[in-house]
Amino acid sequence: MFKAIIVDDEEWTRIGLRAQIDWEALDIGLAGEAKNGLQALEKMAELHPDIVVTDISMPQLDGVGLMKVLHRDYPDTIVIVLSGYSDFEYAQQAIAYQAFGYVLKPIEKAALEDCLAKAVSRLRERSEERLEREALRLTEFVLQEHEEETPATRQWDKLGLALPNERTAVIVARIHRFGDGREDGRSLAKRANERLRAEGREAVVFPNGTNPSELIALAGFKAEDAEPPEIGLKRMADTLRSELSRTEGKGISVGVGRIYHGTRSVSESYRQAAEACRQAEWEGTQAAIFHNELRSGDRYALFPADKRNALLLYVENGAPAKAEETVRLFLEDAVRRDVGLPAVSNMLAEVLIGLDKLMDKHGGGSRELRYSGDTLRRISSPSRMLEYVSGLLQQASRHIERGRRSEGRKAVDELLSYIQSHYQEDLSLGAVAEAFHMNPAYLSRLFKQETGRNFNEYASDIRMAKAAELLSDLDLRTDDIAGMVGFDNPKYFYKKFKDRFGCTPAEYRKNEK
Repeated sequence: MFKAIIVDDEEWTRIGLRAQIDWEALDIGLAGEAKNGLQALEKMAELHPDIVVTDISMPQLDGVGLMKVLHRDYPDTIVIVLSGYSDFEYAQQAIAYQAFGYVLKPIEKAALEDCLAKAVSRLRERSEERLEREALRLTEFVLQEHEEETPATRQWDKLGLALPNERTAVIVARIHRFGDGREDGRSLAKRANERLRAEGREAVVFPNGTNPSELIALAGFKAEDAEPPEIGLKRMADTLRSELSRTEGKGISVGVGRIYHGTRSVSESYRQAAEACRQAEWEGTQAAIFHNELRSGDRYALFPADKRNALLLYVENGAPAKAEETVRLFLEDAVRRDVGLPAVSNMLAEVLIGLDKLMDKHGGGSRELRYSGDTLRRISSPSRMLEYVSGLLQQASRHIERGRRSEGRKAVDELLSYIQSHYQEDLSLGAVAEAFHMNPAYLSRLFKQETGRNFNEYASDIRMAKAAELLSDLDLRTDDIAGMVGFDNPKYFYKKFKDRFGCTPAEYRKNEK
């Protein structure tokens, strides 16, 4: 709720404004009143209101003088001016000092409420912008590497934080179903901060400026604290989870990084907390997980090289479903054996790096088909991990298959050209396969796949077409033509010719005259 004060030398005006305006409905709390500009400035120092509703004509310090000081010392304060028709020159000065609104006396309730509603809307916009800037600033501080050890007090002063400085740690909470109508990150962080303050905890919670589904808690501890920092950190994590669970239920995961001296290792504590948070989501646990509790497991025993190689062979040979099944069984085995998420992610990363190399072998592919380490590290549930890896396996398999089709089409084009220019030579399937360094069965299958025709039939048709063309030259004997189109046995040539054209070569020549 935003705060407002009323400044007017006429008591009945102040009473009327208090009674007639539904301040609470406008999300405004009426914090105080003043009879003139001097009293108003005292209220400003004491109450720090967001909105000042002021008259123009007042003794001691009038409305214009008040606005002048507010414009200089409280530039973010919204000023709404109340005045009569005779104060037009004052109105011009009010505009000069950037008054937000100008309402004429006698005051119409609807006009003032409309102006106040617009002021609240403006304040909300400012608040959202400020919170977004602060979240980005805090996120940058937590994520960036700090090359030198800097006393935490100096860092906290720069960030406007009132936290102890001897030891620091980071807690990460992730909302699984963020953005489906529940509270946004800013309101969740506000509630968490209020709860932690109520418990006397030294921490600040803010939305991750680069990932809206994540909240970051920066915790500080004093050397003289009676409670060990490890216990304090656990209680902070439990409080954060408890508060967020009020609206998010079981849809959150919490991870806790290690405690470090100073601020140099804040980014490391964040990385650890994020990793522990992913593990919490992976396990589906309702408790916060500390980074020092993570298990690595023997991932090589779980997913040995022969299984990884077999998976890649499935992809290369057009069987992505078998590759997906291999990954699914691996993930199920990992969950059953209670293997930690870091070990699972690292193992699958090795598999996907192998997939990248396989893609390079088959002509590369677009960036969308390639493995992203950042994407894999952000995944923290077996089902989503299987979905991500399966998608890459399927895309890679399709890419390889398209490449093979392209290569196959090119090979068949070369075969067609070869047959058309070598029709007089041995065009048996074995001889041509040897010339192209191909397996005869594969050549036959590829030719049929690309042309829809049998290899031997096509070669025979090319020879017959050439023979028919040569028969138009009356100086050539039919036996000679048989040899010229690759037939050593003229009788076999005559038979094939008749099968193709329904007549003997001699009859064909006669009919063509």
